[in-house]
Amino acid sequence: MKSNTFPLEYLPNHLAKIVEELEINSGYPREFTACSILFATSVAIGNNFKVQVFPNFQTTSALFLVLVGPAGASKSPPLKFAVEPLLKINSEYIKEYREELKRYELSKTTLDKDKDGANSLNSNAPKSKQFIVQDSTCTNHLVVLRELFKLI
Repeated sequence: MKSNTFPLEYLPNHLAKIVEELEINSGYPREFTACSILFATSVAIGNNFKVQVFPNFQTTSALFLVLVGPAGASKSPPLKFAVEPLLKINSEYIKEYREELKRYELSKTTLDKDKDGANSLNSNAPKSKQFIVQDSTCTNHLVVLRELFKLI
């Protein structure tokens, strides 16, 4: 192992093989590919599990990723490879949410404006399952955070 390469022995064998194959066949740098796979895994896990770091301390498995290298260093292709399945799922969630929202808005216009009907309708409002934000405007981040975490 070179001193500046990603230590593949710490990955499960099937993932290490994928990293090696992409390095050999596509020229993807192993450190970019391995880190991208770890990042995609953390996105897939989300907040569903906690990691016990110390006896009295648990945290999520959230990873933040920055790939640093010169232009043309093949940073984007490994990341795209790793997150593409998640992007497809995310796109389906967005499409489903938009369709549900249209149906909801249509049903909202047909109901009487009485208080009980309005409360019932609000409790049935569709919820977004989007978990990746690609439109990185501040406004869109607020919309997604509001929907996912009910923070604001």
